[in-house]
Amino acid sequence: MIKNLLFIIIISCSSYSFSQDIVKLPNLGAKKNIDTIIRYKPYLLKVNVDTLYVINKPGVDDYLQTVKLYNQLYTDCKEYEKVSAIVDSISLKFDGLVNNIETLEAGYEMSLKQSIDSNERYRKENEVLLEQLDKAKGKLNDAENNIKKEKNRSFWGKLLWGLGGVLVGGTLIAISG
Repeated sequence: MIKNLLFIIIISCSSYSFSQDIVKLPNLGAKKNIDTIIRYKPYLLKVNVDTLYVINKPGVDDYLQTVKLYNQLYTDCKEYEKVSAIVDSISLKFDGLVNNIETLEAGYEMSLKQSIDSNERYRKENEVLLEQLDKAKGKLNDAENNIKKEKNRSFWGKLLWGLGGVLVGGTLIAISG
């Protein structure tokens, strides 16, 4: 009878004591999955001091360590998503810079070609001007020589006319007088 009484006391105590607290599952919508359930609560069964802990303490400790590592991994994934967003933003900015550099290079190349063409045109114009200048110098030298010849011719002509005038005048004076 004491055995029966002890058995009834144990049964009644065990029915009123909760060794595990069971968490209700959230309603799963279109955007929730097992990860959101685990994030909702670290684990579905809150392990308190119960028979599982007493019987298999290393297994419960491994489970709790796994939950802890999962939460750490989840935090790291969030950090990774933030870093990934920053990298994507930098990548977009870098792509913009690359496009700007390519545009500048194309503009510089076009400007360089135009400058080379302009320089070539100016070089040809300068060659033509130098040829014309050389021709003008030659004509000026010819003109200077012609002027010197004319001066000499004019001098000798004047001298000849002067002498002729003196001779004619002297002859007329000698004849008349």
